[in-house]
Amino acid sequence: RWEGYGTSLHFMTDPGQRRELEAEPRFRASPHHGFRGWLTLALQPGQIDWAEISQLLASAYRAVASKELVAEMDRESGDAREH
Repeated sequence: RWEGYGTSLHFMTDPGQRRELEAEPRFRASPHHGFRGWLTLALQPGQIDWAEISQLLASAYRAVASKELVAEMDRESGDAREH
């Protein structure tokens, strides 16, 4: 089931973000846990948008981490948003 995925990032999404990302052809359901909200993004050397990767991983962390850990992450980053 992993054939054809090559070098890729597999990450959890929140339900609101998932629909938006699935609309883009760059993203598709992960072969392992796609039914649980995991998506995959193919990584092409020299074409990786590290700011986008950072945002995707921060959002993935927020989707699975406890409220306390998310609050700690916000304090450390100086982020005052409510999540």
